[in-house]
Amino acid sequence: MIDVTEAAKKAIEFIKEFYAVQGHNLCAVALEEIKLDEKEMYWLVTVGFQAFGSYKEVSTGRGNLFAMNQASLARLPRSLKMIKVNATTGEIKPEVLDRELSPI
Repeated sequence: MIDVTEAAKKAIEFIKEFYAVQGHNLCAVALEEIKLDEKEMYWLVTVGFQAFGSYKEVSTGRGNLFAMNQASLARLPRSLKMIKVNATTGEIKPEVLDRELSPI
């Protein structure tokens, strides 16, 4: 059985790859919640992030910076996705489940 840390890493990596293939860039990727469904033997991992499409790169003498400042990032909506990770094998179930943000 995979442990909670490995399940979280697999889910976060899956989200990053899933959105990269679609041309989205993610920021503020974080583990929001994780729990074990002992009946079905899946880790239910909720990952939060902000996604933006294309970005403008700015070339500097020290490398590249993205032309998106903190104020711009703060306006991006935060998304939550629940990923099911097989607790025995570590495989990702191929569905990505949306979760709504509840008001604070």
